[in-house]
Amino acid sequence: MVAVMELGITPHLLAAAAAAGLEPVVCARMRKGLAEIRRHRPRVVLAEFVFDNGFPNRISNFETLLAGLQKECPEARLVAVAFPEDRPHLERLGRRHPIHTVLFHPVDAGALGRALGAALAA
Repeated sequence: MVAVMELGITPHLLAAAAAAGLEPVVCARMRKGLAEIRRHRPRVVLAEFVFDNGFPNRISNFETLLAGLQKECPEARLVAVAFPEDRPHLERLGRRHPIHTVLFHPVDAGALGRALGAALAA
């Protein structure tokens, strides 16, 4: 599993990934995450959705991620983590690109473990 957590990931979330049978490679930047996706071809990608009105030609960090997944690893399942107020922006992207599961902050380990398990089983 590759985890792109630009705002940070807490140890209890890493423990949930391990409990789901995944060995997470954690990246703090999307560019590094895409390199790890190309290198490892993961079955599951966990990524934090970052919306920013200041992006000149996109609405979030996910356009780059979703394009990279389609090209490099189309079979990977994406589990997104977002803030509740960003739901409309994430839903708009979800209509164009597949997102397996969306979890909203604050994310608890149980919910993440179930989402990762479902992504592996899909």
